[in-house]
Amino acid sequence: MSVPEPVIDGMVYIGDIQPVAPGLVCFMFQRKRRQDGSTEQYDALVACDAEGHRLATYRDRQFVRSLDDCDYFENDPGGMAAWTWCVDSENRLIVSPFFDSYDLEVYAEDGSLTHVIHRTYESRVRPESYRNQLQEYFDQMYSGKTRRGRPITYTVSDIDRDIQAVFPRPHGSLWVLSSRGAFDTPEGVLVTFDEFDAGGHLVKTVSLVGEGNYLDDDVLIRGDYLFVIKDFGAATYGSQGSDIDLDGEEDQALSVICYRIGSS
Repeated sequence: MSVPEPVIDGMVYIGDIQPVAPGLVCFMFQRKRRQDGSTEQYDALVACDAEGHRLATYRDRQFVRSLDDCDYFENDPGGMAAWTWCVDSENRLIVSPFFDSYDLEVYAEDGSLTHVIHRTYESRVRPESYRNQLQEYFDQMYSGKTRRGRPITYTVSDIDRDIQAVFPRPHGSLWVLSSRGAFDTPEGVLVTFDEFDAGGHLVKTVSLVGEGNYLDDDVLIRGDYLFVIKDFGAATYGSQGSDIDLDGEEDQALSVICYRIGSS
């Protein structure tokens, strides 16, 4: 398998990947240092075949960051929390393109935009103690990093990302995990999804009872199974060299819980 052809000079980096016949859909990005010291960046969600030939471009962006721009923000459209996406059984790509908006763009297999799912939504404000801990983590990660003698900073948002995750379900339906469905669940409920039909209409909410919570654990759906990766957040932060304890518990080995959720 080859990577997609570059758009700007420089190496192509691949992020998330989902196999889709006859190749894959992936998030690709490139960064190039220009002669004036600024950085040119290109990001895209693309479909390509096994030789890396681009078959469709669903969404892309290209921008330049000045050498003097040392301030990064979590809700920056060009930031690392920018796109959340999945591919459904009809090979449609569904992407949440914005941090602070409940909007989902739905693209056909050829890359054309077919419709946008929108829901009026009140963003969830992060508890101050958690936001402060999260900011402390990034302060530690960026400590000592400078550009032209200026410190590089990263500022976390006061709100959680409106759409945390999207998962394809049978018959073209979609489960959307909002910030409130992820973090404001009653005791015993793992997560609560908003279910949309193939036409993008909200059908119902689906609450899954199980062990874990989305603040500490990651949740994945593959086919008829839901996987809970326990203590995923703490493991991620620790692997990046941080000693910030976001969950207030002792470090534990990763474990995975599997639930069968069926296909209805």
